[in-house]
Amino acid sequence: MTSEQQPRKIKVSWPSQQSAKSSKRIQFSLPNPRNLFKSKAFVVVIVVLIAALPAFYFYNKSRVAEQRLNDPNTANQQVINAVVKKVSHLMLLPTDEQPTLATISDASKTKGQPFFTNAKNGDKLLVFTNARKAILYRPSTNLIIEVAPLNVSPSSSGTQ
Repeated sequence: MTSEQQPRKIKVSWPSQQSAKSSKRIQFSLPNPRNLFKSKAFVVVIVVLIAALPAFYFYNKSRVAEQRLNDPNTANQQVINAVVKKVSHLMLLPTDEQPTLATISDASKTKGQPFFTNAKNGDKLLVFTNARKAILYRPSTNLIIEVAPLNVSPSSSGTQ
């Protein structure tokens, strides 16, 4: 064996209680750091870590997705809050109510209405019922496309 392959030895000595001249010697051997990377145990530990980290990441992602599926109101609320936060950077929004959020999925169906003349697929419509405001927001460009007063007619409840 060469000196690189042999373990390093550390000698520790202390005086004996019987005589000051005699000493006991204990030898500890440490593995050579150059051989550490060649050991099978080190390779196994690295492989397990490489396999465990992505497994933990995807397990955590699936757990979060499952929670969103079990409680869709929480996921919807998070989307609404995110859109409101982005729009609030562009204009002053009513703070006393939570808006209703709709996404334009087919802009061709809204072409006859003046409010939606510049609407595109993917635009968000925020409706503040109490404040009587409707806001058309385009997330792709972070622009407010249209703001209009909301005319809500009271629903007839059994009267003619």
